[in-house]
Amino acid sequence: MSLRLGLIGHPVQHSLSPPMHQAAFSFFSLQGSYDLIDIPPEELGTRLDELVKEGFSGWNVTVPHKESVYHWVAGIGNLTAEARMVGAVNTVRITSSGAIHGHNTDLGGFLSALSRLAASRRPSAVSCGSSRAPGAAPPPAMADPGSCEV
Repeated sequence: MSLRLGLIGHPVQHSLSPPMHQAAFSFFSLQGSYDLIDIPPEELGTRLDELVKEGFSGWNVTVPHKESVYHWVAGIGNLTAEARMVGAVNTVRITSSGAIHGHNTDLGGFLSALSRLAASRRPSAVSCGSSRAPGAAPPPAMADPGSCEV
């Protein structure tokens, strides 16, 4: 079986993901490809359906599509607790039976880095309760202003 994976976003040409994933395929003796798939926002809905029909096993999602992909998966597939908590999907998996699963690894990665930073006791500052991109709501886990004190 050959895995067909990729990165969707706009733009994606700068990504270093393909050689990293090809190295992982080689290391684990897997057959597969990892493609960069540049999708302008106005083409996203159509292209997601096409990727499923084209036999992709899954894809990673980057800007500006994480929230839109969340809503797409919510309408036709299954979301993990992490994806629901954050309100965004950065990893889509298509099972051999065609089931679509959306997951988010951003929160776990952020919390892991935050934990290491807190353990290091290096002088720094982190504010989770009120720090966010303009117009972006914080994930519920970060809604408490005292939840991320370093």
